[in-house]
Amino acid sequence: MRILVVSDTHGEIGALAFVLSKLGDRADLLIHCGDGAEDAERARSLGLPCPPVVAVRGNVDLDRKLPGSRSLSVDGVPILALHGNAWLDGARSLLPLALHGAEKGAALVLFGHTHHPALADAGGLVLLNPGSLSRPRGGRGKSFALLRVDAGPGPARDRLEALFYEVAGNSLRSFDPRD
Repeated sequence: MRILVVSDTHGEIGALAFVLSKLGDRADLLIHCGDGAEDAERARSLGLPCPPVVAVRGNVDLDRKLPGSRSLSVDGVPILALHGNAWLDGARSLLPLALHGAEKGAALVLFGHTHHPALADAGGLVLLNPGSLSRPRGGRGKSFALLRVDAGPGPARDRLEALFYEVAGNSLRSFDPRD
């Protein structure tokens, strides 16, 4: 399964629209990790190809009907999607977020809030932040992740492949967030 992971679009759908025009019909799911959670549906209303959307509320999202987190299973991989502000504000590490993900039984935690793309392994738990498609921080451009989850046997983290991309003009440029 191919999952587009985005976050922190903040109502600015230009880069999201570009990404959907390139990859929207090739993804099986879009997960929005908050702060602009309604932007994917706005893009869909413009006629852009958009897979089914799972969205969570960020700290600046006004729609209180949106859940603060969502747990889902994709090809047997337990995923927790959330914005992350409750575990990251004031924290200098991802440890509080990793502990929360482990407590919830996740193998993969998708989060936003920092606007910094990140990919980390915390004792077998994978933490992924796609960065921001509107207001990037830390020297990277507007970014997102494309996650591939393979069905089959083996540990969840061995069945995950995360590719990160920056929107660079009219193209997409891959990068490793650990560099």
